Amino acid sequence: MSFATDMLAKAQTAYSDALPLHVSQMRDRRGQTHDIDALRRQVEYWQQQVDIETAKASGNNPRKPFQVVL
Repeated sequence: MSFATDMLAKAQTAYSDALPLHVSQMRDRRGQTHDIDALRRQVEYWQQQVDIETAKASGNNPRKPFQVVL
């Protein structure tokens, strides 16, 4: 496994663990909450990194070069 694959797995686990804790305030008691949006962005970022690594390993260039037209 690559670093990006490991980080994606960790981000996905953190995201799924945080979902049930997101809404947790009742009267004067407040539970632990997480920033779900930040976790979701981490999952999306690491998924992109894994996709790039996978494309490079298969010989495809995931980032197409831009062309300058004069």
